[in-house]
Parts: sequence; structure tokens; C-alpha cells
Amino acid sequence: KYFKLNGDIVFSGSRKIASSYVGNYVYSSFLLIDLLEYIKTNDPNSVIVVLGDHGLHTLYDDEMKEYFKTDMNNIQNIRNSVINAVYVPDKYRNGDEKYLGNPLNISRYLVNNYVGYNYKYIEGGVK
Repeated sequence: KYFKLNGDIVFSGSRKIASSYVGNYVYSSFLLIDLLEYIKTNDPNSVIVVLGDHGLHTLYDDEMKEYFKTDMNNIQNIRNSVINAVYVPDKYRNGDEKYLGNPLNISRYLVNNYVGYNYKYIEGGVK
């Protein structure tokens, strides 16, 4: 299904069209924000991790080039743009949160702080 920004269905089907991407992205973001607010309200001590598994992989290179008004050099950056976010309530913060800027450290952070191991963090950001 493809959605408008407000959640109205534009059409159902298997077509992949660039113009539907923004509406789907914005609408799903609103749903995600509502879900996160619900979790924080009903369990304020929850540690929340949001990770995407990949960026935009539904369009052909030429469609992305046209829609995003970019060149082929930037297509890979768009394909690899992955959401990653971690919410840690104040009561659980210990300073290790500074390592969460590198998504490769998220699982290390969780295991180190909530399972009891001590894996070394990867220094620096993702290139």
C-alpha cells in the first residue's frame, strides 16, 4: 500500500514509484512517533532502540537520480541511509551513551549495560 502524508491510501499494488516514497516515509514516521510516545508514557523506564535494516532499496538508480535530483555518486549514500536511534532514560545513563553515535556500538551498549558483559566500543563515527 502507498500512503499520503496523512495516512490516506493512494493505491494498493506492487508498483514502485518514487512519488509515493515521501508519503509512506512521513506517515510511517508519525506512526513510529506515536508508538514511542505510548511506550514512554506507559513504561517510562523502557530503553527503546529503533534500527532500520536498510535504506531506500525500492527504486531503480535512474528513478532515484531523477526524484532526489542527485547524481549517481550520491545514490549509494541514499541507499545506505539507515535510521538508528536509542532512548535511554536518565536513571540508566552511565556515560557509555557517548558511543551510540556509531550504530555498530548499539548492540555492544545493550549487552554491556543490560546483560553484563564488557565488549570494547568502536571509537569514532561511521564513515
